[in-house]
Amino acid sequence: MKTKWTKEEMQILTTNYGKILSKEIQKLLPTRSVVAISIKAKELGLKGDPSITRRIYGVNDNYFNAPSNENCYWAGFIAADGNIHSKKKRLLRLKLQEKDKNHLEKYIKCLNFSGHISTIKNNNTNKTYFEVDIFSEKIVDDLKKHFNIVPKKTEILKVPNLVKEAHIMSYIIGYIDGDGCISYEIPKHGNDRLRLHIIANNNILEWIKLHLDPVSHSNSVIRRIKKSKHSYEYSLGSEPALNVLKLLNTIDVPKMERKWIKVTKFIEAYNV
Repeated sequence: MKTKWTKEEMQILTTNYGKILSKEIQKLLPTRSVVAISIKAKELGLKGDPSITRRIYGVNDNYFNAPSNENCYWAGFIAADGNIHSKKKRLLRLKLQEKDKNHLEKYIKCLNFSGHISTIKNNNTNKTYFEVDIFSEKIVDDLKKHFNIVPKKTEILKVPNLVKEAHIMSYIIGYIDGDGCISYEIPKHGNDRLRLHIIANNNILEWIKLHLDPVSHSNSVIRRIKKSKHSYEYSLGSEPALNVLKLLNTIDVPKMERKWIKVTKFIEAYNV
């Protein structure tokens, strides 16, 4: 038998609906089911962000609300390797190869995401990938507002709206982790050298070059990659690469360990 809603219950519903997950409201209203909460909210004409009221898992919707070193890092990583769904515009997707699952674990911890990491198997290549889907209109809006990250961004991605140098460098570290390469070069003669390669559209690379060239103490070049009309590569080697990577390595952001351990070991080995 259905019981009549009390004034206290309706007050709790009115105060919280659309601000926290319905399953969290249900904890405040233990005699009401999530379905009952949804029906009553509709009867009362309550409105809320659908990415909050309809989703199953929690997330910090305000994570990208104001730039910080940490969220600028993840914005750079998303710009390089993430995806905002072109149809489900509230959906932010990050899909990485099997060896980088631990990086996704860092990601969901930073965003306080209560959901899980999905396992995706590609039967054609026999490879395994890991994927995180986050539904949040606020996060998607903030990624566009502060970082110009939009659906189908690869060729049209614009530079982020950042002012502080630490935020800019954090974004660049994220971009390197998403679409860059840190490697050793072992020449026939002389000492081992670090190399840095970043792939992006020309607009982003010109911006990265503007901020990294002064640090590298070189005037590097950007070249078009032959296999693509829209992709370009920015490369640094030897001392210029070391100058940049030493600086970036001092910035405290959730770096991809398998890439930056090379920098740490190189610095320790050569005491540079």
